[in-house]
Amino acid sequence: MHENNAAFERNHLKLHRIWIASLFAFVLAAAGGLLFRVGMIDSFSAGFEPAHIRHAHSHLMLMGWVTPAAMTLMAATWHRISVGNAAKIRPAGTQIRITIWLSWLLAMLCFQPFLMHGYRSYDIGFATMPLAPIVSGFAMIAWYGFAAAYAHATWKRPRTAALRAFDIAVILLVISSFGAWGEGALIGAGVKDPFWLAIMIHFFVDVFGDGWLIFATLGLIYARDDRPMTPLLRASNTLMVVGLSSLYFLALPGRLSSPFLQYLASAGAFLYALGLLGHLWNIRTLKNSQRNLRIALALLVLKTSAMLLAGMPFIARWAEQIGLRLIYLHVVFLGFVSLTLISLARETFGTNAFHFPRAFQFGVLAVLASLIPLTGLWPVALAGRWMLYTAALAAAIPLVIV
Repeated sequence: MHENNAAFERNHLKLHRIWIASLFAFVLAAAGGLLFRVGMIDSFSAGFEPAHIRHAHSHLMLMGWVTPAAMTLMAATWHRISVGNAAKIRPAGTQIRITIWLSWLLAMLCFQPFLMHGYRSYDIGFATMPLAPIVSGFAMIAWYGFAAAYAHATWKRPRTAALRAFDIAVILLVISSFGAWGEGALIGAGVKDPFWLAIMIHFFVDVFGDGWLIFATLGLIYARDDRPMTPLLRASNTLMVVGLSSLYFLALPGRLSSPFLQYLASAGAFLYALGLLGHLWNIRTLKNSQRNLRIALALLVLKTSAMLLAGMPFIARWAEQIGLRLIYLHVVFLGFVSLTLISLARETFGTNAFHFPRAFQFGVLAVLASLIPLTGLWPVALAGRWMLYTAALAAAIPLVIV
């Protein structure tokens, strides 16, 4: 038993190092976001292309920060989940840590190519190639390694609420990558139809974000109390997965969509929101769930409300017209997911995992508030250049705190 405890401690320390590396990725990605906000003030006079900055920022935030961070907390958590037989409990092995490190490293290597060239090909030695998408593809192969290592580590273990959420999350992580591969295949084949290219992009982003990241985060919340599976949770999971099957149509620009696809997307959003409501109802009964996750869960309630409203096609069209998608993505990824990961990392690795959680909460809320004037919700009479300065200042707060 003493040797097992020592192994757990060594594993814990090694996973903590990956967590710290993930925070470094957050800092670099946040710097990209700040660069974009500053560029909006001076019309990007430094020479960076706005689209390239957005790609670099979003890819690193999703693939270098939240994905390795979620994987690390999963690996640090699943051996603690009750399985009824202590002999079957084992910490995450070297293979799992290698796959997480590779995922992080390859995401970091994508940042500079995305920032300078985006998805475009450029000369590298004697060849011309789109380096950023290629390296990003290798990162997804690392995800497959993590999925295989996770399946091996948890094989034949009784499925608690946490493990079932992890199961779904990992499966959806793999499925989401098909959208990225599909986009690359279409580009390689010379397909220029914006409809199919947009379908592949939004399939990847939505199944990745609303699938992998949301289920992984919910699983980490359930792992705190070792919650068993219940009929409500099974129904909630089913509704969310079914909703995801058409949810990605919601992000299609109106010029590429059709009434049928809009109704299909709204139906998916409504089913997904019903599933989230079931999870929110279950989370409210967890011990200590409200104490450290109050703001994160409030943002999950906001996300759920947005999904319920998007279940009405005319509201979904209105939201697209006034540009609410950007603030929605920040509510989900910077808000609910990031705040939850940081709170649970402090519980898992100790307070040294993140020193200023309350200040970071303030920074997140400041960023979200600064984005409101940039949407159509803000009265035109109150608009002005001050909005750009406010957004840039707010974007700097989380960067400085981390």
